[in-house]
Amino acid sequence: MRKILKRGAAATALALSFIGGNEGLKTEAYLDIVGVPTVCFGETRGVELGDSYTPAECLAMFAGRLAEVEAGLDRLIADPVEALIP
Repeated sequence: MRKILKRGAAATALALSFIGGNEGLKTEAYLDIVGVPTVCFGETRGVELGDSYTPAECLAMFAGRLAEVEAGLDRLIADPVEALIP
């Protein structure tokens, strides 16, 4: 998680703006359009109906998922910085 913070809150804010803007924040678990229990900004992993989170917990969950995605991309891109700068 330190890596995502080191790269900047701006990237997290941008992702939150895009994803959160489309998903919306729901602190109580609900069934999404296809019947999957979902909470916060679209989190489905380990969610059960009846679960609830604070907005701060949702942000932490979101940041954790972004860190996981970033780590996966880093494994796929030999030099992430080099790939972004032509």
